[in-house]
Amino acid sequence: MEQVLRKLLEQSVKHLQALEGRGHIAFKIITTEGEEFGSLEIKPIKQKKKKRPSLYPHGELTKYVTPIMSGVKPDQVVSIPIGKYNAERVRSNACSWASTNWGKATYSSTVPKGKNSVEIYRFPL
Repeated sequence: MEQVLRKLLEQSVKHLQALEGRGHIAFKIITTEGEEFGSLEIKPIKQKKKKRPSLYPHGELTKYVTPIMSGVKPDQVVSIPIGKYNAERVRSNACSWASTNWGKATYSSTVPKGKNSVEIYRFPL
């Protein structure tokens, strides 16, 4: 660090320490050389949780469920074959589609035991 910059840093640290001594601030300066000034405790930055990889490509389940769900009339039951997908993922996607297109509390869903399908019942209007 150039001498003029070092002098400016030392003056700044002196002023900040005076404010810190009176309880007005807490500070920490770390130079590019690794020198530290001030007593502020620096906590490590938390790493964001990594998303787990998606089981299916983006939009694949929606493309599978939409044609089946779009033809359902009120007071009608539709059975969506699971195919190669996870039953709860199909049910979740179908419920999301139904809530978006029909509204909340307008349907009921289940994954019947022993069947490879998801059943959705659309309530009468």
